[in-house]
Amino acid sequence: MGRSDPPSREGPPREHQEEMGDGPAAWLSTEQVARICPLFPKERGCKRVDDRKVLSGIIHALQKGLRWVDALAAYGPHKTLYSCCRRW
Repeated sequence: MGRSDPPSREGPPREHQEEMGDGPAAWLSTEQVARICPLFPKERGCKRVDDRKVLSGIIHALQKGLRWVDALAAYGPHKTLYSCCRRW
């Protein structure tokens, strides 16, 4: 049997790329995030992380079949990605 290649750690496909500041490209456009923004949890107490960045990280990990700890650090802490995925 042949050895399978590890999952790719590349960012989103070119047609979905849009810069997110210092981090990798976003999976969702600004318009798409604006449409689903009312569904995100409301801010309580401490400052929330960027929902767009976290959602892009969740999509990236699920799309590529990665373990949470193998997700790109630019999307945020892997524990945040996991807990937001479970909660949302």
